[in-house]
Amino acid sequence: MLFESPTSIDSWRAVSGVTTGPSGYAGGISVAQGVFWAMLHPAIVTAQGNQVLSTLYRSLDGVTWRSEPQPCPSATFASVAAATSGRVFIVCAGGGAAGSQEKSAYTSHNGGASYVRMADPPLAGDFEAIAASPTDVSVAAASGATMIYASFDGARTWTTTLGVGDGGLGLSASGSRQPIRVS
Repeated sequence: MLFESPTSIDSWRAVSGVTTGPSGYAGGISVAQGVFWAMLHPAIVTAQGNQVLSTLYRSLDGVTWRSEPQPCPSATFASVAAATSGRVFIVCAGGGAAGSQEKSAYTSHNGGASYVRMADPPLAGDFEAIAASPTDVSVAAASGATMIYASFDGARTWTTTLGVGDGGLGLSASGSRQPIRVS
């Protein structure tokens, strides 16, 4: 679910019209220049097991939300990163095997009205998260190590900007962790 509260008080409530059903996986939220994007992941139980679906929502004021179309196939895990009020990046991930996962990147320059497929982020690592600025985009992945892949040309090419041999702990986990030291 997606929750909201006025900034002046601690009074949270579920946002109406935005649901994931009785159970689901952690989603993500991104904001740039006053436009909010949220990608939620309900859990759908089938005879073949749980299937993660991703639902994209957008708000122009942080209060009124509406479901938006997104470019990812329905059976993939997706994440969103806002770069500006009109530019958003979405990464879809699925088909993982042996420490790698297929990832595809899309961008919209018109507030999600249409998307253009960009170069695929590297195959190594299981997708974790995406972050974007007006000029750059980064993708985090983990498997035998934690990697950050970045693109400085609008997701046309990717480079590994961080590789930490941490056994694939990733960027976040529950429980206590030792800090990662990068030199």
